[in-house]
Amino acid sequence: NSSSIGREKADDYLIFDMLLSYHINANWNVNVNGDNLTDESYEEQLGGGHFIPGAGRAFSLSTTYSF
Repeated sequence: NSSSIGREKADDYLIFDMLLSYHINANWNVNVNGDNLTDESYEEQLGGGHFIPGAGRAFSLSTTYSF
């Protein structure tokens, strides 16, 4: 009699993220973020007979101002 203990296994994965930052002057800063640049498919969470997929490729742009 073979039974499962409930241990799920996911494949290994590697994702690449990046941050570029540029100081415009003493007050302004611009940031560009990139997540999962290679758009790797992976499981963020695994368990209970289901999985939650990881986020795909995404980019964001933000600015900060200091005074």
